Amino acid sequence: MVNDKKRILDQKSLLIIFTYAPAGLGHLRVTDALYHGLSNRENAIILDAQDQTLTYFHRLSSVHPLIRRIFEWVQQGAAEEIFTKLYRLLLHSRTKRLKEQIVDLINKRKDHPKTLLLISTHFGLAHQFGKIKLKIAAELKLKVILVVQVTDDSPQKLWYVPEADIIFTPSSYTKQKLLEYGKAGGLREPVFKVVPYPISPVLTKDLTAQDYQNRVDQLNTEKTSPIQVMIPISGAAVGLDFFIKLCQLLYTKNQRFQFHILVKKTLYTEMFVDKMIELPYINLHVFSEDRQLVDQYEEVYRKEQIAIEITKPSEQAFKALLSPAQVGGPILFFTQPIGRQEYDNLNFLRRKGLIPSKEQNLELVRAAKANVQPKIEAGVLRGVQLPQKPIQAAEFIEWMMRGKILETMIKSQNKNNLDSSGVEKFWEEVADYLAG
Repeated sequence: MVNDKKRILDQKSLLIIFTYAPAGLGHLRVTDALYHGLSNRENAIILDAQDQTLTYFHRLSSVHPLIRRIFEWVQQGAAEEIFTKLYRLLLHSRTKRLKEQIVDLINKRKDHPKTLLLISTHFGLAHQFGKIKLKIAAELKLKVILVVQVTDDSPQKLWYVPEADIIFTPSSYTKQKLLEYGKAGGLREPVFKVVPYPISPVLTKDLTAQDYQNRVDQLNTEKTSPIQVMIPISGAAVGLDFFIKLCQLLYTKNQRFQFHILVKKTLYTEMFVDKMIELPYINLHVFSEDRQLVDQYEEVYRKEQIAIEITKPSEQAFKALLSPAQVGGPILFFTQPIGRQEYDNLNFLRRKGLIPSKEQNLELVRAAKANVQPKIEAGVLRGVQLPQKPIQAAEFIEWMMRGKILETMIKSQNKNNLDSSGVEKFWEEVADYLAG
């Protein structure tokens, strides 16, 4: 980014407000990545939206099987069209508190901004800001620009925010699908930009040669160094029984496995925490605040050369864009997807050749059961989808380790044509827009 553009983002007359919804950790992770991508953060604020409606719906749709099926149904076809319109109306009716937060925040500032840049990483908040954008501009006598970052490669209609100025998507596929929806509905068309998915600048840094070799050695069956495994528990606390059994089974098979588990302390996770804290091979990180979890996640990656991460195919899937020689570049094992966005994220990775196709993944699982060498080029892969049951998943991981497939994957420096500089390119595009 040229110096002139940097100065545009640093101007005191510009106030940048990042907003995220406490509906899962993904939106906060992306917000955090974009925030730390600014060279000067004196005129930037992260605002935690107080409306708990999104959190409630997120947890219901994640853990309750019947409600999950209903939510997945309304994410497709004609049902999605109806749901989008109704949900947008609901969001538009719940903007009073959000507007008060913004107005109060700006009125308390010593320097009154001339331009307010709202960065939203959740479609719910984006629609709410779209509703009150002009009201804020008129009341505070400033220019308001709304920027939306799509946090999954999922062209769900709710990500189309007509009042937005710019909408960023992780792929041309999602951009095109959203544009088609907007045109068909006669909606105002924002500027659409495709940039690589925003990954934390902490995770995109290169490892030292020694640290990278440490990561490689962990997946070498002839070495004895501990195998560092990251398991971030989702904000909705999904799959807790699966992770308890998987960790126990993996450690029984190979005592080199050491697990770093990050979890938020809630009523839903209390029994999980009590169980895991007793196990000597578990490094448990428990926090009460989402932002603490996000910070600690990056801190663990700074201190440890994590070789494997076992996670939902949510926003964490996009770490597959990183090379194994970057801080955030372990081998990724994905649990079963929940919700259309997670299926879409897996499809993104398949299109990019970062995980096996569905047929190839089945071939890997069959080869593991038969204990034979698979007919697949593992060196180009960054991740694999796990079998659904924990005992099968543990056997699958151990087989990939024993057969040197994981070692082949971690040694590969083939990044194809992929780019992990999404944060930098996001700000380049925003600065271009502000420059007019």
